[in-house]
Amino acid sequence: YHLRSRNLARARDLFQTMQRSGCRPNRTTYAAFHRHFHLHADFEAAAATKQAMLDAGLAPDTAWFNASLRLAFAQLMLDRVDALIAEMRERGVWMDLGSYDILVSGFALCGRKEEMERWLLERSKTTGSAMSVNSYSMLVRALGVNMTAEQCRDIFDEIAGTGQHPNAFTHYALLMAFLEQRRFAEADEMVREMEAVDDLSLPIQYYVRILRAAIDAKWERGVQF
Repeated sequence: YHLRSRNLARARDLFQTMQRSGCRPNRTTYAAFHRHFHLHADFEAAAATKQAMLDAGLAPDTAWFNASLRLAFAQLMLDRVDALIAEMRERGVWMDLGSYDILVSGFALCGRKEEMERWLLERSKTTGSAMSVNSYSMLVRALGVNMTAEQCRDIFDEIAGTGQHPNAFTHYALLMAFLEQRRFAEADEMVREMEAVDDLSLPIQYYVRILRAAIDAKWERGVQF
């Protein structure tokens, strides 16, 4: 809580109180400090926090690496992404479905199509499981920023082949991709598809984003959406 509130001094006081009372910090505790320092570009302190975690006999696990990968992509630190992947392999840390989804969507958002496709393939080979609808939705949204609307539509249609159905966020992601590329005919068609699906609703903030995108793109239908 104190780190989220940027009260580092209070967070450190609590950390020291934990240690004095004999309560050993766990990976989650160290991860919170590590994330805070990275967010504030204090990489020396972040490295020291990680080393303190290692000195305490706590090796980074899959959850720790997933959080670090997500943060590295958010900060567009692709060299760090590569270093984290290499460290996971060196330590023999198992990648779960979340790891692959972070890598696929992260590289898609960065416009790194080859890496995205490589991790999609490795995900399929390693896990043998289909992506969830939410993961597909995240990928469509990521692709919409840097790749063609046709590619997004192909992934949207691919969901049916897995025996799943696009949900509200999948429709939203594809609609936003069409709007960002000024593909108004496809956007109109997507709205008709959304209207034909029973009980398809989005949180209010998503409608606000659609309205903003519609105004930016000068899409007439968006004002009525």
